[in-house]
Amino acid sequence: YYMTEGRPHYQRQAAFLIEPERVIVFSTTSQTDFSDEQTQGWDHMLTSFQPRVPHTTPTDTREQE
Repeated sequence: YYMTEGRPHYQRQAAFLIEPERVIVFSTTSQTDFSDEQTQGWDHMLTSFQPRVPHTTPTDTREQE
């Protein structure tokens, strides 16, 4: 929570390290406090987030046989 020009701002941020030196940040901002429904949605998004597994190509062709 912070004030800008007399107006309140409520903000949430969450960061996930998805690879070495790579971060994904989720952020939401509102001029009013977050409702219970918004809080539940935020919590659900964070608990259900799963980063994609990068697609890699085998370097040893024997693995494909």
